[in-house]
Amino acid sequence: MAKKKKGFSQLVNQQKALKKLERRVQQNFGEETFGGMKINPEGEVKMSEVLKAFVEPYVESGMTLPQRMKLLDIAVLAWNLSLLSEESRPSIIEQAIDQSFPKTENRVRREMREVIDELIERKQKLFAQYERYIVDFDVQETPQEFNLSVASTLIDRSAIPE
Repeated sequence: MAKKKKGFSQLVNQQKALKKLERRVQQNFGEETFGGMKINPEGEVKMSEVLKAFVEPYVESGMTLPQRMKLLDIAVLAWNLSLLSEESRPSIIEQAIDQSFPKTENRVRREMREVIDELIERKQKLFAQYERYIVDFDVQETPQEFNLSVASTLIDRSAIPE
């Protein structure tokens, strides 16, 4: 029996993660809205690589999968907020904090707002050229690293109402 190459199982796991992500996006947006996922469309940047670079300063060695997921949740929120008008952001930030941390003390809520504001500023300064909304993501952890799959819009953001 032939031996499997080392990267084969990693590729299979990545393909499974992409299928899982596609099903989740389809469930969340419905068949009529979601026309199917394009894997690494030609001429487009891989948003998984962009998102990894975006959160890189916040990733600490030894982070658990739930900690990475929480970090990515906050980062995606900030990323998408950065694409909205500045006037609409404060109310959406408050709604997100209310939903995610309903019974949290004011100090923690204030710190959360500061982190989101910091990430929005980072997005605008270092990643301004990327104007795609991040719709969903999935993380697969391996012994060496974590693999990130990202579903994002390909349409111009001006087509999405604010």
